[in-house]
Parts: sequence; C-alpha cells; structure tokens
Amino acid sequence: MNKLLGAALVLAAGVWARWMTVVQRRRRRDMLASLGAALRCMSEEIRMTRVPMPELLEALGTRYPDGAGAFFRRVAAGIGRGQGLGEAWQQAAEELPLPREERMTLQELGWGLRGDEEAACRALAAASLRLERLLEEWDRQRPEEEKRETALWLSGSALLVILLI
Repeated sequence: MNKLLGAALVLAAGVWARWMTVVQRRRRRDMLASLGAALRCMSEEIRMTRVPMPELLEALGTRYPDGAGAFFRRVAAGIGRGQGLGEAWQQAAEELPLPREERMTLQELGWGLRGDEEAACRALAAASLRLERLLEEWDRQRPEEEKRETALWLSGSALLVILLI
C-alpha cells in the first residue's frame, strides 16, 4: 500500500512539475506580447501627444496591469529617484523574468530612447519588431518543445515509479 501511495505521489509530482513549466511558458509569452503592444503604444504616444517621458511611463504602467505595466512603473520610479532614463530602463529590463535575448533587446532600447522623437520612435519600432519575431519563433517552436517536455517529465516519473516498486 505504501509503495502504491509513493508511486502515486511521484507521478503527481511529475505532472505538477510539468504543469509549472507550462505556466512559466505562458507567463513568458504573455509578457512578450504585452511588452510588444506597450512599446507600439509608447511609440504612438510619443508621436501623437508628445507627453514627457516620466508621465508617459506612468500612464503605460497603469494601462498595462500585467508584467509590462510593472516594468514601466519600475522605470518611472527609477526616474523619480533621480536615475537617468537609460539607467532606469536597463535596471528594470534586467529584473524582468525573461530569457537573456529578450532582456538584451529591451536594455538596448533604453539607450535608444534618449534621443529626439524620431530616434526614440525608430528604436521603439525596432525593439517591438524584434520582440514580435521572438514571439513568433517561440510560438512556432512551442508545440515541439511541449511534447518533449511532457515526455521527459512523464517518463522520468514513470521510471522513478518503476524503481520504487
């Protein structure tokens, strides 16, 4: 009876671990999509309204309640503490729960925003396009990776169950 209970717990742990990887992947995808939309919105706001950057960052922080909003709120808070835009942007980008490539794209954007309106809009368009490409690539690779991960977690759990019994 104890062996069956242990086997069931090991299998449940494998399923739970797999579920947690799915949740992490969804968060990453949602964060990328939200950041891409927010950067496009930011570019439009810079062109149309010409709102000062701290106000724009605070507005984007409230408009996007998820991870992208938290990112913009951190940048605005850094500027409020006296940091420069590039420094605050890079620090906030470094804290994002994203892989290195996506964080680097955002960090580079921070320095591109320091110029005039045209330079900032070009930098935003380039970063937004790069994030969209990364998201498309991720969506294309996701089904195959999910199959592999599922097979890995379940076969690993099954192997442990066999070894325990």
